[in-house]
Amino acid sequence: MLRLTPVTIFLALLLAATARGQDWAEKLFPVKSHDFGVVARNAKAEFTFRMENPYAADVHVASVRSSCGCSTPQILKSDLTTYETGGILAVFNTGSFTGKHGATITVTIDRPKFAEIQLRVDGTIRGDVVMQPGDVAFGAVSTGEAADREVLIEYHGFQSGWRIEHVHCSNPHLKCQLQPLQTVAGRPACRLTATLASDAPVGYLHEQLVLTTTDPSARQLSVPVTGRIVPPITLSPASLYLGVVPVNQQVTRKLVVMGKQPFRVVAIECDECFEVPIGDTAQKVHVLPLTFKAGDQPGKVVRTIKVRTDLGDGAEAECTASVAIVAAPAE
Repeated sequence: MLRLTPVTIFLALLLAATARGQDWAEKLFPVKSHDFGVVARNAKAEFTFRMENPYAADVHVASVRSSCGCSTPQILKSDLTTYETGGILAVFNTGSFTGKHGATITVTIDRPKFAEIQLRVDGTIRGDVVMQPGDVAFGAVSTGEAADREVLIEYHGFQSGWRIEHVHCSNPHLKCQLQPLQTVAGRPACRLTATLASDAPVGYLHEQLVLTTTDPSARQLSVPVTGRIVPPITLSPASLYLGVVPVNQQVTRKLVVMGKQPFRVVAIECDECFEVPIGDTAQKVHVLPLTFKAGDQPGKVVRTIKVRTDLGDGAEAECTASVAIVAAPAE
């Protein structure tokens, strides 16, 4: 019969506790891998591994490291309280590397338990295709306005007759045109013009243009498109976490409403557990105190708060407010 010594039992319990700690930490990341596909040299290739803390304890990200210099990781938010979101930004270093590369990104958490989570990025960088600038970056575009951006794509390889045959985008508000060019050095090149339509919806723009080339060994290239369509007014923060509140208690936080011209806040649409007083003065910036009153039942509360103004249709903004109601501490 196998006899278990105290040391064996201790090691088994330690391993089990470590595994449980890892399982706990794994749930912080809904996505743990990303493939950048085939990108041109100097292309801007970035991906954010989103984090969310669904636990009552605070989470602290101590460090992050990459197994390969082809990817540089960055912690976007070190401390996450309950229901807060953050992320790990992975930058694919297309300006320094060529060929097929991949990296394992290790995220170290030291609170409330020690754990290490591994994320993965992969991609292929074409050294014979150079893109300037590295992405189609629209920046901030006001709603109702159109915008154009251009990217120069050069071929530095040896294939005769190389060209881009087609560009595909799944976003109906984004149109693209290709104009073949002959550079000063005699290399094949193409000017890619991307047009953002004036009826593009409010929000962030994250797209991938897929270029089809005549190169039989690598027919497709990905070009990132980024931007933000800004509404007439904005509400900050867009996601408001009010913290942990004991039952039958209350907490107050601030909402900031901003516009390009003076306006009045005419109404606040929210659940009855929230109170937001409004004034009658027209100004570009309004700071509104938001008070949440907890009920007598513990649990998570997530509600949408909508702000209406006197600027007409479409001049409204909303945010998501969340709070964790906990039982009152024992006396």
